[in-house]
Amino acid sequence: MKKILLLLVVSAFSFTAFSQVKVGLRIAPGLSLNSVADKTSSDSIKYSKNGAGLAFSAGVNLDIFFSDNYALMVGAWYTTRTAGLKLQSSFSSMNFTQTMKVNLQYIQFPLALKVYTNELATNMKLNFTLGGTLDLKIAEKLKDSDPTIDEYKKIFQPMNIGVLVGSGVEYQTGGSVILFGGIYYNRGLLGQLKNTDDFKAKDAAKYGLSAISLELGAKF
Repeated sequence: MKKILLLLVVSAFSFTAFSQVKVGLRIAPGLSLNSVADKTSSDSIKYSKNGAGLAFSAGVNLDIFFSDNYALMVGAWYTTRTAGLKLQSSFSSMNFTQTMKVNLQYIQFPLALKVYTNELATNMKLNFTLGGTLDLKIAEKLKDSDPTIDEYKKIFQPMNIGVLVGSGVEYQTGGSVILFGGIYYNRGLLGQLKNTDDFKAKDAAKYGLSAISLELGAKF
């Protein structure tokens, strides 16, 4: 056991010695994108998306450089998404349409590889990002519904896993600060509806939640 602990300590010091870590602060306003696939027509209810909505993300990145052109990016982000859902009934005895928009809040943990080009201009580089995110839901709140839902019961899953891809530029200022900006696409891979006692949403439809965002920030 002592040998294993010693090996872990030596590995940690070696990792620190042969890598360079940059801490980044970032904000990322964007647009929530929704996709809905109706699973069955036998229930006479059609599920569809209810338009796009606003998205926002802010948090901390750690860029761990293994060379001048490659880095592992990890972080923790507070992220909001707008989920829109529309239900249309075709029962012969009763036709109705229900729309809703829901605010979802997450803590996201990204893990991605960042590849940098050589300098395109003085102190300026282009980078490409490919990786994923683990999204843990911390809040769900009904923003709007028509007709009004008096008692909203949460219908979205507590977790999602997503693909993260994007590209951006970084500019090294005269000091130690690096300014960066880019555009990123975060696509959720898991269906986000769940069943409740009154609303078997998961059985009826598959709901996908994604976002496209403009990222701005600084690294130190």
